[in-house]
Amino acid sequence: MKLNFKKLSKSWYWLLIIFIGLFQLVYTLRSTNKIRLEELAESVRNVYWLQNRTIYDGISSNVGWYGTLLIIYNLFGFTLFTAKYFRVFLHFVSLLCLGLIFDKYFEKKRSWLSLIVIGLSPALLYFNALQTSFGVDLQYFPICLYLLLTLDFAQPVRAGIKQFFLGLLMMIAAMSYPTFLAYIPVMLIG
Repeated sequence: MKLNFKKLSKSWYWLLIIFIGLFQLVYTLRSTNKIRLEELAESVRNVYWLQNRTIYDGISSNVGWYGTLLIIYNLFGFTLFTAKYFRVFLHFVSLLCLGLIFDKYFEKKRSWLSLIVIGLSPALLYFNALQTSFGVDLQYFPICLYLLLTLDFAQPVRAGIKQFFLGLLMMIAAMSYPTFLAYIPVMLIG
């Protein structure tokens, strides 16, 4: 029986994405023994005020983040750390999209290292363990880039659906963390 190294390397690549996602989950679960004041403000207080159709103060203006959390709370119920679990989910989807982009455009020899460096970045690990909108633009960018790069105008219905979700996701990302606006020209050039 002959071993197919191409298939084996491909399966290891996707297992790497799962491993990085699980590493983030463990890191996040280790941070549930405390809640910081800004986490409480960003994931509980400001969401409550948005639900009552107002904003707490002028600084609390990341309406995309609060609105996303409000939808999640209404669908799945509220717990004190639901926003942390949403960040882990968003990170995993982002890693998956990044893996698909790297798989399509780069060699396997280089893409796995880039995936590890990005996925296990100390800054990302820290931001994803918080339940605030800090750094959420870094998760939304690979998802938006994947949707943009997979647009196929030969299939107009599918392209239209992807364009709708791309626009929606870009709007939510920009309203969640305004630095996402700097990514839009980069995506338009690509």
